[in-house]
Amino acid sequence: MEKEKKKIYESIPKAIVYTFLIYFLAIAELGILSGFRFDIVTPGGKNGAAIGLMGSTKGYELARIGAEVGWQFVVMSVLLFCGAIGYCFWMGFHRQIWGAVTVVVVNLLPMVGLVNTTEPNGLYSFFWGYGTSGVLPFMSLFGLHMPSDPNNRIGQIIFMIVFAILCAAGWFVGKAYRKSYARKYEFDLSVPLA
Repeated sequence: MEKEKKKIYESIPKAIVYTFLIYFLAIAELGILSGFRFDIVTPGGKNGAAIGLMGSTKGYELARIGAEVGWQFVVMSVLLFCGAIGYCFWMGFHRQIWGAVTVVVVNLLPMVGLVNTTEPNGLYSFFWGYGTSGVLPFMSLFGLHMPSDPNNRIGQIIFMIVFAILCAAGWFVGKAYRKSYARKYEFDLSVPLA
């Protein structure tokens, strides 16, 4: 008899590896684009301190954020935020906690970059810089993208923790929805119907 292949949400290793790769690459896509947009020094000598996310600390009006950050980045960042929560809901629906755990851990990994604040700090550049790059344009709507004091990242830390909590909540809501769904539409085929 041929062995049935397990789907992504039925196998723990697959759920962890595939979830990590999907989420890692989604953040990379937005992070790389954001990096070119906000961090690369332009021929005029301007960099992120003068344009883009950091420049919009001059004002948080929506029009200014749209002009300096770019609505395409904000929209993609919001979609990534909602997509991560939706994915955790889907993992909860399929009763696969490890996919949701992976998303929550990736959301909390940026904190590793704050362990060492001395320069040069590779941990900060990779873990914090990369880890928050996907939601940084979304943070701009709340004025959290660049604190007035670069050493005070409390608002951003709270944002990432809330994000992780919402992903975990998405899993629990998905699991609860699965229970109500199962009561209506699923039945045990091993039990005789008569």
